[in-house]
Amino acid sequence: MLAQALLRNTPWLILDEPTEGLDQKTEYSLMQSLISARPDATILCITHRRSLIPFMDRTLTLAGGQICPAEEVP
Repeated sequence: MLAQALLRNTPWLILDEPTEGLDQKTEYSLMQSLISARPDATILCITHRRSLIPFMDRTLTLAGGQICPAEEVP
């Protein structure tokens, strides 16, 4: 699926748990490669894994049914 998304060259990529089941080293490599391959794309990454936060420019968190900027999470 990820290869298809990259080949389509769309301006947006929506990823739902893209690194689920990967070890930390593979997760880091995948995210670094993905961002390098599509520096012009807007990437929306939906995940429970906080280890992906450093790859993102902006994060939002769902807390108590509300979407909050990460710095405002209760």
